[in-house]
Amino acid sequence: MAREMYQMQGLQIGTHSACEVFANVIEDGTANGIIVLGAGELFVHSNRIVGFPDGDGIYANHRDQMPGVRYRFAFNTIVNVGNGGITVFGGALGASEATGNLVAGSGEGIAAGGDVDWTDSNNIVLATAAEAGFLSDGDYHLDEASPARGAALAVEGIDFDLEGYPRSSPPSAGAYESVSYTHLRA
Repeated sequence: MAREMYQMQGLQIGTHSACEVFANVIEDGTANGIIVLGAGELFVHSNRIVGFPDGDGIYANHRDQMPGVRYRFAFNTIVNVGNGGITVFGGALGASEATGNLVAGSGEGIAAGGDVDWTDSNNIVLATAAEAGFLSDGDYHLDEASPARGAALAVEGIDFDLEGYPRSSPPSAGAYESVSYTHLRA
């Protein structure tokens, strides 16, 4: 996605959509990487979201459209966003959660506002991308010293990372599982 005047969001999930959003690479936008407005049951996982300096990595506002639905966010890598890595609002949401996400260089990390029924577990939130232990600038695979390696808990239904590598036990936080990347360095 280029920083085009009329392309503000990476992905937009609208009212009453019930979906699983996974395996996306979303980069360099002017607003939010993923924006969710009034959606139904939602599972967002295994995405890489980078470079949204004026917005959130993932912004979800339930708008109390369908009481009791859940929003789940797992194993996303979110880097260099201006506001929150993941920001959620909606007091009528059912038990919602963020688990195993890696957020680096985000203003607010991961947060739920208002009366959201919210669980935040095994996420890694770092002030800068340099702290995340990525292989290099622009390569968001994990190096051997990354604090995200083995830092998450298994999530039912997520057996593979963004590139199709099996999740370890315990899995790494973020979209990429920690594997040998010698083939990537060639």
